[in-house]
Amino acid sequence: MHFVFPPMAHPLDSIREKLKRAEENIKNLNREIDIFLDYGIYRSIPDDDVKALSELLQLHFNRSVPLRLSVLVGEIIHQLRSTLDHLAWQLSSDSYRISHPTRIEFPIYIHRPDPTREKDEVKRYNRKVEGFSLSVKTEIERLQPYNSTEPRADLLAILHKMDVTEKHQELLLVVSAFEHVVHSPMLVGDEIMFYAYADVPMSVGVEFSPNVKVRGEYSAQIAFAEFGILQHQPVMPSLTQLLDAVRNVVVMFECEF
Repeated sequence: MHFVFPPMAHPLDSIREKLKRAEENIKNLNREIDIFLDYGIYRSIPDDDVKALSELLQLHFNRSVPLRLSVLVGEIIHQLRSTLDHLAWQLSSDSYRISHPTRIEFPIYIHRPDPTREKDEVKRYNRKVEGFSLSVKTEIERLQPYNSTEPRADLLAILHKMDVTEKHQELLLVVSAFEHVVHSPMLVGDEIMFYAYADVPMSVGVEFSPNVKVRGEYSAQIAFAEFGILQHQPVMPSLTQLLDAVRNVVVMFECEF
């Protein structure tokens, strides 16, 4: 006779694994996008090279984004959204999991629940959070996009909308412009380059060299047709933002376990 004891697992272990898997999928998607865009002799060109720009546009003019990339993006988005619902399940009480397992969900609302706008809206919201402790309810309410200046631009709202309404993401092949700002704030030759999608902080009061140069480049990108209130946003940095937003939410609730 022998006894088998299941390993003790932290409530967030499966959620962390889902985040790791989403990150792996984003990296794999990036490789596939690179393969698709590494076509011809140009990947990016200076904005003052008219001939090269014309060739870049002609190169990609009749190409379409493979459906496979749209499916992969949809899978990543669903993985991230379901991670929040898994978190809600872990945050819920044992009794509520047993009595109402299908009601548990991480709510994401761009409008404050209001019975004057929709009769059962408040009831639906309350059913989703009924099994949570007061501290969890308070934090989840604070995270709601309707508390933002522009709720539709909130990353959680974007994630939720994409998961609900856009199972196969509409992706576009675009040629977009971005800028390099090159300057030497301290020593000659101490050059720093700032890119449109880089997160590089600028110190208040920093003095620019009088020889500031701004260089533009055109680059082929795979972009979302819509991303919140924005259009034609590059897929890779956008997905990374969504991943970071979900990861930050998980970290916020670690103290509940």
